[in-house]
Amino acid sequence: VKAKYPTLGWDKTINTSKVTLAYYKKDTKSMLAAMKHMYANNQQLEDRVMNAIAWNIFESSEDKTVLSQVAMYLGKHVTNAKDPAIIDTYANVLYKAGDKTNALKWMEKAVALSDAAAKSEYKATLEKMKAGNPTWK
Repeated sequence: VKAKYPTLGWDKTINTSKVTLAYYKKDTKSMLAAMKHMYANNQQLEDRVMNAIAWNIFESSEDKTVLSQVAMYLGKHVTNAKDPAIIDTYANVLYKAGDKTNALKWMEKAVALSDAAAKSEYKATLEKMKAGNPTWK
């Protein structure tokens, strides 16, 4: 199929499927390996997919190396982001990985971009970070 239809982007589709399958299996190691391959080949997950994956790993992992890897990939999505949800996820991942300084910077941006309905939740997370308290359960 690749030979006959080279412009269809099969590599990205296959790689995204590998990440998604690993996500549903809760196989962090395979998920990170597939993401590494994607990003090494200038392929990115959609923002909403990357946000869901990063949040899942944030909630389930205590491994700072894993969290730092997720932050590296998620960081490619937040540079020009206007969605406070993905910025909030990035800040939380950075914070749990031990990068409090950058986490506070990004969490402040999430607060600034959020609407009235979400602002109080984001502010509460920011205050937890400032106090050095966990933002996860």
